[in-house]
Amino acid sequence: MGRLQGVKKVSDTFSLRAPPTALGFDGRRATKMMPKAEQIRQFNMAGNMPMAWGLAADSLLAAAGILKDRRDRYDPRRLKVGNFVPDGGKILFPELMLRGFAVECLLKGLYVKARNTLASGGKYVGVKGAGDHNLLQLAIAVRFALTPPQKDVVKRLSIIMVGAGRYPITKDWSLRKIQKAFRGGKGPPDFWCTPGDDRTLATLVDLLERQLHARGGSKPNNALRL
Repeated sequence: MGRLQGVKKVSDTFSLRAPPTALGFDGRRATKMMPKAEQIRQFNMAGNMPMAWGLAADSLLAAAGILKDRRDRYDPRRLKVGNFVPDGGKILFPELMLRGFAVECLLKGLYVKARNTLASGGKYVGVKGAGDHNLLQLAIAVRFALTPPQKDVVKRLSIIMVGAGRYPITKDWSLRKIQKAFRGGKGPPDFWCTPGDDRTLATLVDLLERQLHARGGSKPNNALRL
């Protein structure tokens, strides 16, 4: 499915995602000229706009796709004992972290599409009843139905996002405690099985994008009226 539906021109994406210099003027000068109230208004507007979250997801997925292309060219069977692991064999979890953040953005896009508020008074206020980076809680908050395999994938992806994707440990050891796996066996919950998990995640992302870009229910909420 093609992304960025509803974007009519390149400047539409610049207004939401690009730094001021991309618009052809000096960002420092523009910031001084813009009143504080207007800066807060634009912050609230972007935070409560479904398309802004969709564009953020699209950027993350594009970056993850570049990493996956490199990963797909890596063949661990060619390695011998004592060989250095090439870059293609080191990027799975950073790639998954980016995909996880993309799923988070798509879910938050659905949240504001349902006329909920994520930005108010110049501050990010979060999703009621869900922790940031907890994809299962976010899916429940936006009433997005997940299949059992999708629930399993987002649970593990949430742990990868705050752990192996960027740090050597999670905030608490219990996030990685050994437990029963969805398909049998036991182990830490931050593993990834290819290509099965890749396919499950790709299907989920496609469904989220379709729902976010579907017509209806995407009118600006009250937070945009300042």
